[in-house]
Amino acid sequence: MDWELGDKPPVREARSLYVSGTVQREVLYWYNQTGTRYLTGDEVAQNERQQREKLAAKLRELGIDPDNI
Repeated sequence: MDWELGDKPPVREARSLYVSGTVQREVLYWYNQTGTRYLTGDEVAQNERQQREKLAAKLRELGIDPDNI
């Protein structure tokens, strides 16, 4: 669940170790009222990249070049 303007702000935070490649860092995560963790910026970017790649693959299956739309 994404936090939209006007929604109640996250109600809980927690620290955890976040690993990205060979880099480890402690991060502060935010959770909504139901306990669902909000994604980090890196996670959002990765999800968007995966969605674009999946869509591009589907377009190629249909014979459409996604780079020329």
